[in-house]
Amino acid sequence: MIRQALEKKLGKKLSDGQFKDIMQMATDDIRVNRIDFNKKTRLEDVIIIAQYCYLVL
Repeated sequence: MIRQALEKKLGKKLSDGQFKDIMQMATDDIRVNRIDFNKKTRLEDVIIIAQYCYLVL
């Protein structure tokens, strides 16, 4: 579900390796910047964070 939404936003297919790296980066970001501050993360926020992670890669 997240993969499909991310690919739709990016307009391109991601390889398994790319998706794995993006999601690992997004998970780390969410842990540091949201969970530690007791903030909830909506699905839309996850997609946006993953888009930024894709740009970094």
